[in-house]
Parts: sequence; structure tokens; C-alpha cells
Amino acid sequence: MEIYLDWIVSAWKSLSSESIAKSFKDCGITICHDESEDGLVHCFKEHGLIPDGEFDLMEARYAMDQVTAAEELTQKNPAPLAPTL
Repeated sequence: MEIYLDWIVSAWKSLSSESIAKSFKDCGITICHDESEDGLVHCFKEHGLIPDGEFDLMEARYAMDQVTAAEELTQKNPAPLAPTL
């Protein structure tokens, strides 16, 4: 088992930081929360499995922004309670 672990550690160390970062970005794993790296996601490319995925992601972000804005508005201006009879 230790031989395998040594081999894995050796292989991992042989990769550049840029290669590792690129492989994560190709899979959509990034620290960018804006749309700046969406075009790097491999499956969203024209020949990828989800060529419309970048557009779908944009729509999902827009929907989430709308929900967040509505929640913030509700917190700032809560609806008055209906009078009890």
C-alpha cells in the first residue's frame, strides 16, 4: 500500500499548480462566483455534453439573484400581520 501512496504523491508533485487549477476549472470547480470562468467548463463547450450549460447556469444564477433580492426586501419591509377577529 505504501508503494502506491508514494507513487501517488510523486505523481501529484510532478504536476504544476497551473495544471491542477485548470483541471478544477474545466470541471466547474472554482472560487469565482461571477461568470468570468464559466466558459472554461469543459462540458459547456460546443463539443461537450451540455453545450447549452453556460446559458442554463446564467439563468439559474439570475433566478437565485431574484430570490435573494426578494428575501432581502421581505426582511427590510416585513408584511404587516392581518388583524385577528
